[in-house]
Amino acid sequence: MFNIIEKKKIFISISALVIVAGLIAFFTMGFNADVDFTGGYTMSVKVVTEGDEDLKAAETDAAKEENKDDAAKTDENKDDGKADEAKDAAKADENKESSADTAETKTVDTEDNGLIKTQLVKSEKTAPLKSFEFSEDEVRKTIGAVANVKASSIVKSEDGFVIKTNELDAQQSSDVKQALADKFGAIKVISEDKVSATVGSELLGSSLQALLIAAILMLIYISFRFELLSGLSAVLALIHDVLIMLSMYAIFRFPVNTSFIAAMLTIIGYSINATIVIFDRIRENTKYLKKETFSNIVNKSIWQSMGRSINTSVTTLLTIVMVYILGVKSVKEFALPIIIGIVCGTYSSIFLSGAFWCLFRGKKADAKVK
Repeated sequence: MFNIIEKKKIFISISALVIVAGLIAFFTMGFNADVDFTGGYTMSVKVVTEGDEDLKAAETDAAKEENKDDAAKTDENKDDGKADEAKDAAKADENKESSADTAETKTVDTEDNGLIKTQLVKSEKTAPLKSFEFSEDEVRKTIGAVANVKASSIVKSEDGFVIKTNELDAQQSSDVKQALADKFGAIKVISEDKVSATVGSELLGSSLQALLIAAILMLIYISFRFELLSGLSAVLALIHDVLIMLSMYAIFRFPVNTSFIAAMLTIIGYSINATIVIFDRIRENTKYLKKETFSNIVNKSIWQSMGRSINTSVTTLLTIVMVYILGVKSVKEFALPIIIGIVCGTYSSIFLSGAFWCLFRGKKADAKVK
């Protein structure tokens, strides 16, 4: 039987290398913080193709506008005394509806700083596409051509894409829409939002506070159920899981957003459960294996719990992987850190938590249990 405890330095070294690589990536490049933390602008865009209902609706509105203009001119010729009133009415209607030149339909929410919730933008230079195939490079290049605009994230959606950029003013937002319309012929802005950096900072602070409280409560519970050293070992394994997840995000430049924070808190609860299962087996074996050293009991307990730990993790992992493959963008952002967390949580529960307990016991780990 392979002795995990005797080889603990190997497993600790593997984790240490990943964490060191993560620290190097963090200090050289930092985290790829999403607009949830840095503040910025988010826009959901649908690419309107030939024959699309939105395009037909815009053309119908344009035709109605022309008919209204013709009717206004006719009324002016018939009754000169009412000419001024007809012009004023035509102007009022023109301000309410989209113009024939730009073919825009918009709904403004004044509570959202005037951001347009639905807007159709047509290009005078480019005809609508017959079909649309998403290309992140094309979208990024188009947005990058607009002065002082940098896209931090571009993700494919059902009929278009979702972009996240630095903070934009009204003119920059309009320029981005027009640039996209000139590239694809016509686009429909499904939604756009400005995100304040203070919201993400408050969430991060609350999450760290929740993490600290959870770690303290877990330490108290495990210490009461087993012993203080086991509680310290479990908390150290949790810290390891958090550091590994942060390292992976720093190395591979995954976007750090609110979904990541939620997933991290979820993984902490999942990981501690697997650790407690192994610790419970160690406690039970300690009662009956009096002639064994503590380190040997830990090793046997880990192997006795190995099947349960791996089967539980693999079953959960298969489900989350399918969710990541088939899910929409927001679900994928939550599923990715869950996948990383399950893998590193299983690793720490099997190869590190028991080893930490033996390290904290020192020479007593090699002594026979009384």
